[in-house]
Amino acid sequence: RVKNSLYASPEEVLPPLCRGVPCQPSTTASTMASWFNAVSQSLKDGDYAAALETTKGTLQNAAQKVTTAVDENIKKAAADVDSTSEEIRAKNNIKQKGDTLPWEVSEEKSIVQDDLMEKVLALSLDDESFTTAPMPPTLFDFRVDEHVAVIMKLLQLDPNLAARHARLSPKMNEDDFWKNYFHRCALLRAEMDVGPALPRDTSAAAAEAVAGGAAGRGAAG
Repeated sequence: RVKNSLYASPEEVLPPLCRGVPCQPSTTASTMASWFNAVSQSLKDGDYAAALETTKGTLQNAAQKVTTAVDENIKKAAADVDSTSEEIRAKNNIKQKGDTLPWEVSEEKSIVQDDLMEKVLALSLDDESFTTAPMPPTLFDFRVDEHVAVIMKLLQLDPNLAARHARLSPKMNEDDFWKNYFHRCALLRAEMDVGPALPRDTSAAAAEAVAGGAAGRGAAG
C-alpha cells in the first residue's frame, strides 16, 4: 500500500534530499519539527490545502539547500581539475614557441617578408612538402606540441595547407607531416638570411635516405 506523503514522517521525506550531500542536523531537525507540527494541525482542522502548501514549501527549502551544496561541490571539483591541469603542464614542461608565422621577420628584414611568404605558401601546393623530408638531409629539431599555437593560426590563414592536412594527415604520422613542413620553412628562412643555417645530417640513416631517393628517381626516369 502506498503511503500518502502528507502523513509521512519527517524521516521518510527528508533523507532522499540529503543523501550524498552534507546536511546540518540541528537546523534540519528544527525545520522538520516545525513542518510536522504545521501539517498535523492543518490536517486536524481539515485544511488539506494548507497542509499541502506547507509540505511543498518545506521540500522546496530543502531542495534549495541541496542545490547550494551541489554547486559548492561542482566548484570544488572544477578547482581540482584546474589544479591537476597545471601540475600536468608543469610536469611535462612543454613550452610553446609562440605563434610567429614562418614568413614573419624582424623590422630590419621586412623587405624580404613578402617573398618569403610566397615561398612558404607555395609549399602547401605540393604533397611532398609534407610526405618527405627535405634533401639533402639537414638536422632539424622539432616537437609538434611546441608549435600548436602557430599550427592553428596557419590552418586558418592558408586554405591550401588546411586542405592538404585534411587529406594527408589521416594517412601518415601527424608529427612527420608538420616536421617536414616546418623543416622546409626553416630552410627557406635560412636561404633568405632571416634564420640560422641548418647543419648537414651526416648520419647513416640520412645517407640511406639520400641513396633511396636517388634510386627512386632513377627508377622513375
